[in-house]
Amino acid sequence: MSLLAGKILVVVFSLVGLAGTIIPSLPGILLIWLAAGIFAYATEFTLITSKSLLYLTGLALLGQLLGYLFSLVGARFGGATKRGVTGALIGAVIGLIIAGPPGLFLGSFLGAVLLELSQKDLSAALRAGLGALLGAMGGVVLEFIIGLIMVFMVFTAIF
Repeated sequence: MSLLAGKILVVVFSLVGLAGTIIPSLPGILLIWLAAGIFAYATEFTLITSKSLLYLTGLALLGQLLGYLFSLVGARFGGATKRGVTGALIGAVIGLIIAGPPGLFLGSFLGAVLLELSQKDLSAALRAGLGALLGAMGGVVLEFIIGLIMVFMVFTAIF
């Protein structure tokens, strides 16, 4: 494959990955990282260096971690107890498994609400669930910003 074809592929996959930070059915940050890694390997780390790939790996891990943690912080900010935060986490995982990425939001909300209902009234439980939902949405925004940084780094390296 020519260098130009490789550049075109990395651009396409990076942009699809960036869209995936917002569109729930696409892998997002992981796709950007994979495109950069495969291109770096294919070009013997001449354009995307191993140091750059290490930075991209750190950003990808940070983006994934913070994306999940925002839901928990949001639940806590919404007044959730440890049970509600645990519910948000369990609900996000179950929702992700059952309904894919959109289930992350609904599962986080429902998990926080259901476990909070054992200790609080419906209004307080809904506030905790709303906090978890808003936190999950904030996580998506953060992942998009990190995805933008990663795409900028990749494009700067290859052009």
